[in-house]
Amino acid sequence: MRLLLLFITTGFILFAGERSAYIPQEYKLIWNDEFSGTSVNTNAWNYRIGKAKLSVCDASAVTVANGAMKISLTENNGVYSGGGLITKKKYTQGFFEVAAKMDAGPGWHEAFWTSWADSTEAVFNPELKKKPRIEIDCFEHYGAYDGFKFTYGTIQWYPLQGNINRDYHTTDDDLSAAFHTYGFEVNDDFIAYYFDGKLLKAVDIRGVGQTGFHLWLTTIATMSNAQAKHGAAYFDYLRCYELEASAYPARKKAVLDRIAAETGGASRSAGLDLWIEAEDFIDKGAWTVERESGAAVLRGQQKKDPKKTEAELTARTAIDVMTAGKYRLWVRARDFIKNGQGTRTFNVGINGRRSETTFGTHGVDGYAWQDGGVYDIPAGMTTISLIDSSQFYARCDKMLLTTDPAFTPNGIGGQRNVEHKEGWK
Repeated sequence: MRLLLLFITTGFILFAGERSAYIPQEYKLIWNDEFSGTSVNTNAWNYRIGKAKLSVCDASAVTVANGAMKISLTENNGVYSGGGLITKKKYTQGFFEVAAKMDAGPGWHEAFWTSWADSTEAVFNPELKKKPRIEIDCFEHYGAYDGFKFTYGTIQWYPLQGNINRDYHTTDDDLSAAFHTYGFEVNDDFIAYYFDGKLLKAVDIRGVGQTGFHLWLTTIATMSNAQAKHGAAYFDYLRCYELEASAYPARKKAVLDRIAAETGGASRSAGLDLWIEAEDFIDKGAWTVERESGAAVLRGQQKKDPKKTEAELTARTAIDVMTAGKYRLWVRARDFIKNGQGTRTFNVGINGRRSETTFGTHGVDGYAWQDGGVYDIPAGMTTISLIDSSQFYARCDKMLLTTDPAFTPNGIGGQRNVEHKEGWK
């Protein structure tokens, strides 16, 4: 077993098994593998085997020696090696950290990621595919990247499919020259990503849901003519931490408050606010729920169909308004600056009265709030309609009805606080 590992780039010395200082003390180490032996601990790990992109993954490519797990990267008559290790244990939350050294050769894809399945579950338990599933990519070093860049993010696979987030990080340090630490923290409320002890990003995942995951430490060939730079990728350790239950409320609040401050999500007016998520509409008509830019949204038709009536192109829902009053409508829609600005449009109606605003025309690249005007809304059931007027990739994320006439929402807005019901007019 190595006694220490020197991180030249960060200027500190980490003793084998020593806790990284950035991990909150309320997290307790529950399992780790320092790869300090001479073989893989097959009681804890499965091998990644079989075809994966251009690699034929095999256990023989994975060895443990000199305090690290090594994935050898070779090519023989156009057949590439590759593989890695997958934890047998399944996790649902915690803090997870590896130290890794990339090969960084063109065409090779190194990753520390999660999957709902190990190497066998997808075959022997297909019912898992029908449960909420996400994939957390703590880091992926794509085959097209040099040694100074990686991507990180989370994909939702079911019941919706799409990126919860997908981000990129560039560093001045060659990721193949020394070991660097990569970590992620996940629970039912947020995911946070770390690199060399620094927070890269935290993402709100409330309401997403997931079934559990295995941890994958892998390298495969993803491009033809892949060329290994050093002949191998290395993982120095994997450490798994669990948060004390009593510490969770404070940790949750601290991270979600930080997310809200960074995204402008702490939106609250001086009046009564009704936050309405578009994907919660009862009757979605021809609209489709998809995940985009970290949120579940409604997307309109992709191609104009002259046979579809306005009724077919309209999503409808009803909410119970407890307090009558004058409410200003705000709608969070998407526009595209460089690709048909103002062409992906839709309209909104409240109790049969259509807003004079055409949404999706705000001139900001991405999602932004648009003022839909003021409505007199009585107490009781209120019908909201979403009309796909363009039939061209219109997207609606969220709506707000507020009694504060001076309030302008920002960022992602507030959390949903209305109940959707049938009974629209």
